Amino acid sequence: MRHTYIFEEGIWKASGKYYDENQVCIDVSGESKISHKDENWVLDGFMELAFDTPVRFTNRYSIEPIALGKDFTFWSSVNPALGKLFGKFMIIGDTILSSYTSEDDQYSGSESLIFVDRKAYKNKGFAFHNRNKLSSWKVDLHRISKA
Repeated sequence: MRHTYIFEEGIWKASGKYYDENQVCIDVSGESKISHKDENWVLDGFMELAFDTPVRFTNRYSIEPIALGKDFTFWSSVNPALGKLFGKFMIIGDTILSSYTSEDDQYSGSESLIFVDRKAYKNKGFAFHNRNKLSSWKVDLHRISKA
């Protein structure tokens, strides 16, 4: 099996459910654009919560290309809400795992991207602020185009 998410350039759409710190369920949609540069891979994305006035969270990842023969890599991001984040991707069979902590160690989280087929993944994740849950989510990702 060959993973496509992050490994191939493209645009992915997301739709699913977002749960806030009080377990309130909100519809969520989003998009990720993945591009490969010589020195890094870039993932530009957003998640939008379907309130009467939608709320959008953006993020831009800089990902170290995975070295030949390795099953992991590192990434960093500047998130407008959480600050500078440092994370890892780990490939285990049909799953890409990601975990991160913020520069000030106040924020942390994890997510899984489970391969369905070359154009689809199941994504589940959570975020914490210290010992308090910020959010969790479950979304379906579908590649809508190659970049």
